[in-house]
Amino acid sequence: MVLRKRRTDCLWFFLLVVARELDQSRHAQDAFNVIQQQEKTEQLKLQAQMAAYESEAKRLEMQRVAIQEEERRKTLELETSHMKYRAQEQDKLAR
Repeated sequence: MVLRKRRTDCLWFFLLVVARELDQSRHAQDAFNVIQQQEKTEQLKLQAQMAAYESEAKRLEMQRVAIQEEERRKTLELETSHMKYRAQEQDKLAR
């Protein structure tokens, strides 16, 4: 446990030193701008990925509805065929 705390303290100290050196560097603003651009690029990639997922979800929903409607149509055809057959048979029996 003590070793882990020392490692964490060392890491924070290292990051603090690096941050100070970067802040004092004449390229600090350029580095900050590059990091900002990288973050914007990552955000745009994630937004594009989310849009692709949403588009695929809508496509799948439309496909599901189309299949459901096709099944409903087939069922109606079968029911109509069955009713027609029953009507014919009842007509035969009535004669």
